[in-house]
Amino acid sequence: MNDQLVARKVKWPKGQKREWSLQRSAEIVFDIARQSNAAIGLAIEQGLPPRVVRDVAGRLKLTKKRLSEGVGLSVRTLDRKFEKKQRLSKEESATMVRVAKTRELAAKLFETDEAISDWLTQPDGTLGGRTPLSMLSNEFTAVEVENILNGMIQGFVA
Repeated sequence: MNDQLVARKVKWPKGQKREWSLQRSAEIVFDIARQSNAAIGLAIEQGLPPRVVRDVAGRLKLTKKRLSEGVGLSVRTLDRKFEKKQRLSKEESATMVRVAKTRELAAKLFETDEAISDWLTQPDGTLGGRTPLSMLSNEFTAVEVENILNGMIQGFVA
């Protein structure tokens, strides 16, 4: 990995521009999701490459359209950004990091990404009939999804 995320700050190799390369691996958003809030905030401020949407969708065995629409992002806007090599907005980047963090948490409970995907896309009564995926569109409702997952991991019935 060219960029090393360490503890509470991002360390960049000497002489390298302080931004995320559009050519980084598919794992960038998952690497970021495992870092401190300060490092996550920096990555979000700079904007993630649009390919992370496709890569996260692939990891979760969802179509890019299903993932994008599920979290309230415009597929056409994302396609345009990918084509023009423009970064995601702060809001779009934050949404993709929330999805990645949720996937990392859900992996403690579910054995496969397919099982995680099934759980994310099924309406849940404790979420008012909404899908966990749709709740990841903002930080306030995403907390509910995190609480449900943590409760399931600790053995509480949701």
